[in-house]
Amino acid sequence: MRIKNENIEDVYNLTPMQKGMVYYKLLSNESQEYIVQNSLHINGELDLLYVQKSLELLSIKYDVLRSSICLQLKNTLKQVILKNRQIQYTMIDLTLEDKGKRQEKIIELKPVSTTHRGAERRGGNEGCLFRIKKKRMASDRHHRRT
Repeated sequence: MRIKNENIEDVYNLTPMQKGMVYYKLLSNESQEYIVQNSLHINGELDLLYVQKSLELLSIKYDVLRSSICLQLKNTLKQVILKNRQIQYTMIDLTLEDKGKRQEKIIELKPVSTTHRGAERRGGNEGCLFRIKKKRMASDRHHRRT
């Protein structure tokens, strides 16, 4: 992952815990170790602008939400805190799908495997440690996965 120097706020050595997490990831690319996913169902309207602004404020307040783990030139791993990074937020609208197709798509979206995350990395989200996917189920019902 290439990061422009002007976007780097700080660089830290990995903690022993972080080193262990990277070890298990390198041991098996399909490893689900240390991937935490939560699901939340919300009834009622959800203002996307407020959600995005909230995520932006959280990213400003908590450095860890702007961090990446990067391999340095001498094969050392570092945690890099970026000055600016948007939390990945994806909205999937299923309101127009018929019930069978909607259920099929929901099953496809269930737990994000490391394979899917690899695809996301190739899509420009490399190193992102926190992401949110929101599925709109009906005009007033939402499902979020973090």
